[in-house]
Amino acid sequence: MSAPKAIVWVEGKSDKRLVDCLLADLGLNDTVTTKSIGGGLSSLQNASQRIRQDINSESKTAVILDADDNPAEKRAQLTRELKSLELHVDGSFLIPNDEKAGRLETLLENLVAAEHRVILDCFEQYKACLKENSAEYHPPCEKAKIYAYCEAVGTKPKPHERDYQEKAYWDLKTPEIKKLKDFLTKLAH
Repeated sequence: MSAPKAIVWVEGKSDKRLVDCLLADLGLNDTVTTKSIGGGLSSLQNASQRIRQDINSESKTAVILDADDNPAEKRAQLTRELKSLELHVDGSFLIPNDEKAGRLETLLENLVAAEHRVILDCFEQYKACLKENSAEYHPPCEKAKIYAYCEAVGTKPKPHERDYQEKAYWDLKTPEIKKLKDFLTKLAH
């Protein structure tokens, strides 16, 4: 069996599931393989030997991480860490769109099908209600919002089980995903 054209290293199982669904949607799942780092930038060193093996193969190798709160700083940190570990990858991408702050859940919110976006509005009202009623309450995180959305529409809530190709719940044609799709397509060719 020949090596895939590209191997994409992502933070975890949730990211892997989304990228796998995007590759299938693009018809690239036979060309590009995904692997999990097992965490964010701080886990890159733990996966460095496995990544190095992929770099030394005939495949292009790329890394996809969350941008978090400061994409410019995250890109600089990633560049320093890759250099420090002597990992010469063919590309990197910061979720949600390689420019803006955010993480996987930020991107997933943008993928929610238009007819179900009201669920996200309801969730925001719930968070506001908690804040109004007591400073002791902690509003749920973005992961909880996506989980609640999945529960509300009746699709699989566990991130590594979701099928983002379910058009009734997820919109893979939204402009917010185009840059990630373009990145994956470029890697495959």
